[in-house]
Amino acid sequence: MPNDITIIDEFLLTFAAEVGGRSTETLSPELEGQLQKLGAGKLPETERPEVCRQLLTNESAVSFLLAQVPAN
Repeated sequence: MPNDITIIDEFLLTFAAEVGGRSTETLSPELEGQLQKLGAGKLPETERPEVCRQLLTNESAVSFLLAQVPAN
């Protein structure tokens, strides 16, 4: 079963043009913390829908999340 980051990566590869057209709002410290947890695989399931909505609507959130994932 793929992990959350793999799922997000596949989504972004499929819908990159749509995500690229979203806002680039400044991230709140709370959202940054949630994205860090998501990148580490530690975000509670109850918080995931809102974080995913932010990823769909805010390009800055996508960039921040990608910066949290270690390169392999």
